[in-house]
Amino acid sequence: MKWDDANGNLYLAYYDSSNSELKFAYNTDPSTSPSAGDWTTRGTAIDSAAGMHVKMAIDPNGGIHLAYYDNVYGNLKYAYLPSYNCLDAEIEVVTVDALFTNGMYNCINIKDFDDTAGTDYRPIISSYSLALGETNYSVRVGYPTTTLANIDNGGNPSTGEYTGNWEVITACASTVPSQDNTFIETDSTTQYNGQILVGYSGGYIEEATLLDE
Repeated sequence: MKWDDANGNLYLAYYDSSNSELKFAYNTDPSTSPSAGDWTTRGTAIDSAAGMHVKMAIDPNGGIHLAYYDNVYGNLKYAYLPSYNCLDAEIEVVTVDALFTNGMYNCINIKDFDDTAGTDYRPIISSYSLALGETNYSVRVGYPTTTLANIDNGGNPSTGEYTGNWEVITACASTVPSQDNTFIETDSTTQYNGQILVGYSGGYIEEATLLDE
C-alpha cells in the first residue's frame, strides 16, 4: 500500500491467489472514506499467472511502478501505470531479469536519471535469486537503460538472454544473504538523486553502493 503525494490517493497492489493475478485497487478519498467499500479495484488484472512478492513505488508525477514475481517462468517482472485510472492499453508490463529463478523478496524505488532537469524518473529494483541462494551472489539490482517511454523487456523469458534494455547487476555480498526482503534507495539528501544503495540480511545487515562508472 502506498500514498500518492501528487494526487492525494491511496493505492494497493496485491496478489489474488484464487485467480493467480496481480490486482490493483485505489481510494481517491482515504481521509474521509477509509472503509473497504470505498476502494475501487481495476476491472482488469495488471498481469496473469504473476504477482507474488509485489512491491510498489510512486513517482512525483503519480506514475505507479510495480516489481513482482512471474509464477510461470520464475522471473522478475515490472509493470508501469502512468496513472491509477489509466486505460489498460497504457499499462506497460515487461520482464526485467529472466536468468535463473529470481524476482523474490523485492523492493522498488524511484531514481531521477537526469538530475539536472528532474524529469527522467525510472524504477530501481532489488530482488533475491532463489537459484543463487546459499551463495554470496543472490541479491540482484536492476534498472532500465532507457526512459519510461521506451521501456521494454530486459530479459527473454524463454532463453534467459539479456536484451540490454535493463542493467542487471549482482551485489557481491560479504556474507551469504538470507531469503528475506531486500531494500533499495538512493544516497542523496535530495530525494530521487544520488547513487543506488541496496541492503539485505546475511550474517550481518549489509548495504552495498553502486558506484558511478
